[in-house]
Amino acid sequence: MKLKIFLTPLIFLILVSCSLNTNEEVVEDNQDTTTTVSTTTSIPIQESTTTSIIEEKCIGDNNQNINFEKVQNIQLFLNKYGFNAGNPDGYLGNQTINAIREFQSYAGLYPDGDAGPNTIQAMKNWTGCEQKATSITNTTTSTVPPSTSDEETSTTTTTSTTTTTVVATTQPNEVIKYGYASSISVVDNNIQTIFKGINNSASICGTPYINSLETDVVNQFVNPVVDYKNLLSNKFGNSSASTEIKSITNSEIVIHVEGNGDENFNFYFISPFNSKLISLSPDSIEITPGLTKAIFSKQNLKSGYWFYSFAENGSGEIVKSSGLREFSVDPSVGQYVDSPENVEAFFFTKNGKSIAYGESLSINDSVKISYLTDKVYDKKDDTTSLIEDDDKLITLLNGEQANQNELLLIDKELVLIKSKEGDKYTIERGYLNTVPKDHEPGVSVKSIKKITESSIVSNFAYAVFRTESGLRFQVPLDSELNVKEFSLLGCPNGRYSLEEVTTFAWRQQGSSVVASSTNQNLITALLNKEFVITDSPINYEAPVLQGTDSSTGSFINDGPRNLTISLGDDVEFNFSGLKSNSSIIKFVKLNFQMSPLNNSKLTNKKSIFFNVVNDDYKFFIKFNSLLNSKSHLDDVWERGYKYVFTGIEVFDKISKTTFNNDGTIDYDSKNEKGQHNAYYLDQFSFLVPNE
Repeated sequence: MKLKIFLTPLIFLILVSCSLNTNEEVVEDNQDTTTTVSTTTSIPIQESTTTSIIEEKCIGDNNQNINFEKVQNIQLFLNKYGFNAGNPDGYLGNQTINAIREFQSYAGLYPDGDAGPNTIQAMKNWTGCEQKATSITNTTTSTVPPSTSDEETSTTTTTSTTTTTVVATTQPNEVIKYGYASSISVVDNNIQTIFKGINNSASICGTPYINSLETDVVNQFVNPVVDYKNLLSNKFGNSSASTEIKSITNSEIVIHVEGNGDENFNFYFISPFNSKLISLSPDSIEITPGLTKAIFSKQNLKSGYWFYSFAENGSGEIVKSSGLREFSVDPSVGQYVDSPENVEAFFFTKNGKSIAYGESLSINDSVKISYLTDKVYDKKDDTTSLIEDDDKLITLLNGEQANQNELLLIDKELVLIKSKEGDKYTIERGYLNTVPKDHEPGVSVKSIKKITESSIVSNFAYAVFRTESGLRFQVPLDSELNVKEFSLLGCPNGRYSLEEVTTFAWRQQGSSVVASSTNQNLITALLNKEFVITDSPINYEAPVLQGTDSSTGSFINDGPRNLTISLGDDVEFNFSGLKSNSSIIKFVKLNFQMSPLNNSKLTNKKSIFFNVVNDDYKFFIKFNSLLNSKSHLDDVWERGYKYVFTGIEVFDKISKTTFNNDGTIDYDSKNEKGQHNAYYLDQFSFLVPNE
């Protein structure tokens, strides 16, 4: 239980204890906080302490008047009650989403990380005196509050043509949604679009892996990106503008974007000893016609070698960096790393035991995963004698196998060297979630030096699990030798096989890319990692689209038919015939073929994503701006085209199903096609005429 500790009786007991001058137990004041620290590993120093907690009747808090539509208020609430949301900056990032999930689990709500109506109501009703829930309600919320910030950006005009914007320390974030995010591949430095769909990284089945994506669009973890500033409905293109680091001093760097003067640019970097793209906000921005000048202070940047990757401003075009792109911040060591080639070990356990091949698991189980690449160790001499699973003192060939506080990989078990004397090693068994076992003479031994950010090779990885029916799920694994725990909530029944593990080394200085390695088995289970789930309430079936009312025979889906659009119009699409089956539909994507009205334009495509709330399948397209050029924005449309509806892609929490306008169905998890009877979908169209 998250406890409220009262100081008065504690102080009294401490004073009494001191006055008696005895060695009896001292009552400590435990502050009600939870701190989440993400590290590669640490060598634990075990101390034995005894803490007594004296609990009085809890006096509850009143949170009814808090405006939980503001993300910053949600963060303050979560931090107050021990669910670590990090800095209350008003930005709905991964740490805040994970803290929401932790609160939801504690409160007995489904842990989807979505601060919808049920979660907000639970926060309003929260007193701080609650016990942890013993069961979880298997329903999800559907509304995410907009990110807001009480701080505003101040703007000062220095001349008639130059505007300097001092960027606030906390930035408001757009309402989180689904769609396409900008990216540059960290592997080959090419422009890439990331598909951001359902994402619950706390569950093995929380993030579907979509098989059928457009060219140059990749799944969420295929390119490591920490945050997304702009999500659009169409994939990103290459901008004609250019960007580079223009100057570097001891205190700051200056970046220019030439060809576009805009204060709304977001700037993406790879930090030292990392493979992930992160966004940094400049300390100030100066705008002149055709030029953006962004100034970044080095003061709070991590030491090491940084790489500037790209800039984007929500227009749908990525400005890829060129020229000078690397800068250093007080580097203390060189930044060089080997390239991983294979996953040496993949540790997959439940309750401290390895999950056997084909083992039956429950959706109430949690599993732990960690991994090890083949470039992080040195080969040592094989074992020379039997090591039993409970031995804490072992004998190896000599005293050169490892040093104190280093690790040994004996077969597939990690052990920590506590001390050594000659060829005798005192060890901690089953380190980092590996499983102690007997080791016969002749088993391989590999040493791993003390783990630091520079000694590991893989800074990020993801795994893909597939079911025998073709469903796939992607799982983020972070750095090697870092244990992550996952639930099985939301997993449908079926047999699951590990299909892929892809690792990314951190970027070394002087390089514009990172090394990556993929281990994949499309036929059997990779590394023999396979399990079965049979107790899930979900037996997955794809959604369906009915074309006519069964009693009247009338059409139950509707859309515009050759409608001519004017500026400011709204167009409604109604898919009342769409029904979810075994999984909640979370969002859809409407696709259009753009047929030119004359020979001056080329055939093209445009799409729009829509959130689905409360099974409402009415979607409204707004025409707030009509242009003579291409636009990636949902409410800005290009003139001179007839837009013909080609299909609706339906995303539930498990997979994607596409209902095409020719009566066919594409199932993302199957090679076969299906049929629907809404044969009239090809009649839906509208025209955006030339001026």
